[in-house]
Amino acid sequence: MSTPNVHILFFTIFTGLLLSTLCDINQTQNDVALFIFGDALNDAGTNNNINTTSAKTGQIGRKGLNRHNLKRFRTQSAPKKGLGLNRHNHKIFRTFLALFPTYDETFFHYPTGRITDGRIMADFIAEYAKLPLIPPYLQLKNDEFVGGANFASIGAGALPETFTGFVVDFKTQRKQFESLVKNLRDNLGDEKAERIVLDGVYFISIGLKEYVAVLNNPALFQSVSKEDYVGMVVGNISTVLEDIYKVGARKFGFTTMLPIGCLLAIQLATGNDSCLRQGTELSKLHNIRFSFIFIFIFIFTHNAAFPATLAKLESQLQGFKYSLFDLYTSLTERIQHPSNYGFKDGETACCGSGPYGGNYSCGGMRGVREYSSCPNPAEYVFFNSNHLSERAYHQFAQLIWNGSSPPYNLEALFKHGNV
Repeated sequence: MSTPNVHILFFTIFTGLLLSTLCDINQTQNDVALFIFGDALNDAGTNNNINTTSAKTGQIGRKGLNRHNLKRFRTQSAPKKGLGLNRHNHKIFRTFLALFPTYDETFFHYPTGRITDGRIMADFIAEYAKLPLIPPYLQLKNDEFVGGANFASIGAGALPETFTGFVVDFKTQRKQFESLVKNLRDNLGDEKAERIVLDGVYFISIGLKEYVAVLNNPALFQSVSKEDYVGMVVGNISTVLEDIYKVGARKFGFTTMLPIGCLLAIQLATGNDSCLRQGTELSKLHNIRFSFIFIFIFIFTHNAAFPATLAKLESQLQGFKYSLFDLYTSLTERIQHPSNYGFKDGETACCGSGPYGGNYSCGGMRGVREYSSCPNPAEYVFFNSNHLSERAYHQFAQLIWNGSSPPYNLEALFKHGNV
């Protein structure tokens, strides 16, 4: 007579375990938040929302360009009251925007602030993780949270001094993340907020702008040890990572520095017609040519130092896990052999002007009005002189997600709470 009761008890326990397992799987695949930090590779519209009234002080607010003032911003050489810009800094500010025609038309059909023809790597990663497009933090209301937040800013650097007031540097992005976590605690309670932060994945691309500075001041970087300079950049990145870790983050995704000497604007500025050539004899080179070679040296040094830094953090910080994608090699392969990856051109920009499309003129709003745009950006590795096409970003996102990036790919970090 007790047998039916035993069966009922067994069925109840089994059902409970099954439901618990299904809930855990569902949470792992669908409810893990994505937090995005970095520069132009990851910016989904942050710079549209910088409070330009505070451009000189570097303060970042939630007011900025919107549908109401965008038309005036596009048509005037310098805005009047309201945007806080003058003729001197207006052109600089435009450098860090992509809110112009021709941008983002492949997917969105209107400019969103992404500096490509469509989606960026973070957009595809969100899709693979079954998340919605992750919005810029500065677009969120205090009580709003949809799958994560994007703090990345076009032109941002690892050092706070990089383009202060016009971009959101890495340390300020960290402060914004801390503010977001505080809002999560206030709105969801400590336990749920801590779980979101702990389970979340943090995708980061930062540091490139510090090495572009080699072009702006070549004499300085001929007298400074490359090891010391790279150490300063990597050290700043490491410090911010430790701060984010202290808030509760554990799972990180990174990219190596891309081959900056291969950017078309850099080739045009240095007079090199190939990113893989270093020119003639050193004794005949102008300072800017020295800069071109220094760029390669700095990037190689950074890409050698950064993995060691991550390995050190993993050994020192309990639970710290990471993925490191070799963007340098992957992009170089597509530039050298575009047809192997479905591209027709790896050395010319789809949108721009001048040799290789190397003038940063796409959209006609950065001083040079004349530019041309190709009918099919998917045929090009580069969309403009400095940034890649949606198709290139899509390919890289696939490799980041389920490729062989050591020590884990991003899919593994999303699907497992404790890898």
